Amino acid sequence: MARLSTISLFSLTAAAAVAGITIPRANGSCTSPEVRKEWRELSSEEKAEASPTSPQYLLRCLSPSPGVLGPDSRFCLFVAHYAFYQMGKSFDALGRKYSEREERRTFSTTVSSLGLSVLPLGLRDGCYCACSNSPCTPITYMLKGMYGVREQKSLDEVGKEIQKLFSMSSNDVKMAFLPPFIRFCSFEALGITHTCCDPADPVPHDSSGCDDRNPEQGWLEILEQLVVEFEDIAYSMLADVSSLETFWTEYWPGRTQYELDMLNGDNLSDDERANAEEVGVQDGGYQLEDVEAGDDIILHGNFGLINSELDGGTPSTSKADLQNTVPHHSPQDDSVLLGTQHFSFTIP
Repeated sequence: MARLSTISLFSLTAAAAVAGITIPRANGSCTSPEVRKEWRELSSEEKAEASPTSPQYLLRCLSPSPGVLGPDSRFCLFVAHYAFYQMGKSFDALGRKYSEREERRTFSTTVSSLGLSVLPLGLRDGCYCACSNSPCTPITYMLKGMYGVREQKSLDEVGKEIQKLFSMSSNDVKMAFLPPFIRFCSFEALGITHTCCDPADPVPHDSSGCDDRNPEQGWLEILEQLVVEFEDIAYSMLADVSSLETFWTEYWPGRTQYELDMLNGDNLSDDERANAEEVGVQDGGYQLEDVEAGDDIILHGNFGLINSELDGGTPSTSKADLQNTVPHHSPQDDSVLLGTQHFSFTIP
């Protein structure tokens, strides 16, 4: 199995830094004898942990030749986003699978490696969405994973989960996580529609939902006001552990619920209620397609990249093409090409 270790910022061998793990070199192919031998030696339980949908197994199988990856590599961006997404999905299961002590150790080790090894690379896709104040980053995808597996929960329950996550984090990670968590969680609470990539949707997205014609513009303005307020309050509490806990368990859910009550008409006049009803809100959900073990595996989904394909672990595109930067687009650009990445490989 993968072993936790300290990894240099730019080693990122197939984004190995993404869980702070050491991954055996696969020589560009998931069918290498080394990988096959390691897979055969795993117990049934270990094989379940190293399933084709796990970031560790994906990284091991799809490790391309040295020198291909870097901060501008589209493949690197995909793997980082995918692995963060899977980590987000796994957080919900931590409390059911581990004791509190094991949970804290597992989480703190993994997230510290994620946050401090990958985030400084500045990886981001070409999406534009109000759920993030920049194109989507690995943290955004971690949050998409967290929300994708969550059953409908109250704001109080969400706040407690986020606080539990923050309580296991170092101060550096808390600083990195605060802005994106505040924005994304508030965005979800308001029920605003995502205009960024949905990992479960193979259809490319455009930015038509991001301009001044957006029928949710009023909700977006409220979101921006709340984000400014929440960040000011949270940063003032950051030095005090108990105060930051109060922010997530009391202030954020209480203040957000008050705004929702106002928007839902509890305290609105007839005219204000009629205007609010014209807005219309859709829930944004994320769920990566489940993949079962078999002779061949196909992994696909929107992770903010232009189409690329790896067949049997061997890139079908050139090194130069893999290293092309992902285009960023503004809300004024309605012709942006986002896309789906499609990787296929054979399970050893």
